[in-house]
This record gives sequence, structure tokens and C-alpha cells, in this order.
Amino acid sequence: MIYIGVDPEPSGAFCVWESSDLKGSEYIKFYTSNPEIYKRVHVWEQVTKGDSFLFGPFKRFTREEMEAETEIVVAFIEECHQRPRQNIKAGTKTVLSYGAWLALLYSAIPMEDVYIIPPATWKKELELTELSKSKIESYRFAKSILDDPKENIQYDKKELKLSSLVPEKQIYDRCEAFLLAYYGRYFLLGEAKEDNGS
Repeated sequence: MIYIGVDPEPSGAFCVWESSDLKGSEYIKFYTSNPEIYKRVHVWEQVTKGDSFLFGPFKRFTREEMEAETEIVVAFIEECHQRPRQNIKAGTKTVLSYGAWLALLYSAIPMEDVYIIPPATWKKELELTELSKSKIESYRFAKSILDDPKENIQYDKKELKLSSLVPEKQIYDRCEAFLLAYYGRYFLLGEAKEDNGS
């Protein structure tokens, strides 16, 4: 199974998470979104090469395999709407970005395999707040999962390293994209966790 987590904000992020292989390893690749739809489509084309779908550095599936095994890929996207105090320009960008993501996902994945999740729902379930500090909480929680040896998750640690080279918001958004996929996989779909520890 492949799980996609999407933070659909104009400058948000998404992650592609491939479940256990024969060695019990998990693989995650992070991507930063872009507000312009044509650039976002270009990012998606990097992930879905031509007639064969390539999710990050992972397995390649032909279009026929994707159509025959629709359960291969599921996506979890955070529900997005204009905030009460958000100005019209920013609010419009947010809604357009969200709509573009939905159109993109629905064009690549069967509608029933795309889950729209309100932020309050997944954050409450993972015991995270919706206050301004929630991004930091999400970062710490995501890192605690990703760096847990028992989870056996492989990812490029530089993609989540706080430094002057990468804006903090990008890192936090990548973490929230992962937590959306984590919530969807283990809480929404109820997949049983395997103990990969020794």
C-alpha cells in the first residue's frame, strides 16, 4: 500500500509513504507544494512518470496495475477553507490550492480512496492542539514516530532538519503531511501496526 498525506495550503507539502516491504521497512519521501496549479501538476508528473506511476524513489506501477489494484494508493488531504480573519486574496489562494489538489487527486486515484479530513479531527485524535504552537507540536510528534527504531521508517533526514537553509514552515508542513497519512492509515482505516522491533 502507498499512502499520500497532503497539506493543501498554497505553500504546504505532501508526503508519499510506502508500507512495509519484505524486510519490514517503510519508506517516506517528502515534497513541497507550490501554489500555481501548473507547477503542482509538474511536481505530480515527477511522481507519476508517463504511463507508469513512480511514487518517490519507490516501486513503479503500470497504469493497468493501478486500475486493476485500486487499493494500492490512498490519499488523505486536510480539509481547507478560508479562515475568518484571512483577507480575500489569501483566502482565495487557499481555496484554489485546495481545489487544485482535489482535482489532481481525483484524476489519479478513485474518489473513494481520497479521504478529506478536517484539521480538528486528526489533531484531536493525535492529541495535538489547533493553536499557533501546533506546528511545533506536530514537528516533535512526527519526528518521534519517524525516528523510532521500532517503526523502521526510512526517509531523508535532511528533509526534516531545522536549519537556516530551509524555512521552518516547510519543515512543519512536511511533518503535518506525514501525520495526516499516519492518522489516515492507523486511525481512519484502522490498519494494525506491526512490531518491527527486535
